[in-house]
Amino acid sequence: MNAHMKTDSLPRKTKASSIEAVNFKDGMIVTAEDLQAAMQYPVAMFQALVRAYFGCGIVCGLELKPERGAGEKDACDDEKGRKDAPSFVVCINKGVALDCHAFPLELCGPVKLDLTPDPCSCEPPPDEICIAIKRITSDEAPRDVCGCHTDEPRFQCSRVRDHVLVQAFLPNDEPHNICKRSPHDETQPKYPMQKVCECLKTCPDCDCCGDAWVLLGCVQLGDNGITAIDMDERKYVKPIECLCRTFEEQQPKDETPPYDKPASDEKKPEHEKPAEKADYDKKEEPPPEKYENEEPKEKPSSSSRARKKK
Repeated sequence: MNAHMKTDSLPRKTKASSIEAVNFKDGMIVTAEDLQAAMQYPVAMFQALVRAYFGCGIVCGLELKPERGAGEKDACDDEKGRKDAPSFVVCINKGVALDCHAFPLELCGPVKLDLTPDPCSCEPPPDEICIAIKRITSDEAPRDVCGCHTDEPRFQCSRVRDHVLVQAFLPNDEPHNICKRSPHDETQPKYPMQKVCECLKTCPDCDCCGDAWVLLGCVQLGDNGITAIDMDERKYVKPIECLCRTFEEQQPKDETPPYDKPASDEKKPEHEKPAEKADYDKKEEPPPEKYENEEPKEKPSSSSRARKKK
């Protein structure tokens, strides 16, 4: 190896990143595209960090639940509705998720989807339907006529608001760019903390072109309505996914988790507890005292017992 070799003679290569800025100059004509790119520059840097650390997935909420009963004001609430009423309506609770572009998907309130099969359809109804969400803007969402020519505008034409599209689709027709949990990898390290570290250091896939969907779960349907809800394939953001998935894998299958104790172990109210039997008559008698000079008593022999009987 030549010790006098210079660093400039070694190979090097440059590759462009996904972040770009606008180079403003005096006297240039600034267009709306230039202003948009200038505002997007700090957002793009933040998105690169969020995408690398959190990845894509659910942050909180967004659970799927069947409708409790028809005709209720808030059928998504567990405390309301009739449990015995069959329903094809699924409720998506409020929550937050991140897509693969690092855009937040904020569902500010519950949303209901009616999965009732079409009685006029010639095809048999599906047994399973999956539900996913994606981010769209107010330009893509259905809306009223623009408020610029009305007396009471509902929004300004110069403002763009994010929306969340909730879409049902068949399992064999899921979107291409969908964020969901991958199957278990058998090549992962055996030690729990090593597995968590390797999971946190893994970079997400940079190929996220087009629409970015996040899977919420799949609903199984029967003749009378929703029979089961499967949310095993839903993926959480990387810190939650790495920690919670490692804990689930280390938990024995036949052991109840500490945070999900059976109902028999719960504390009962004082008036439901069985009364304890009080036994005041029995008192513990102290053992007889022994003295050092006391001689042990001899047992009577068989001959002496025979004499007493006579």
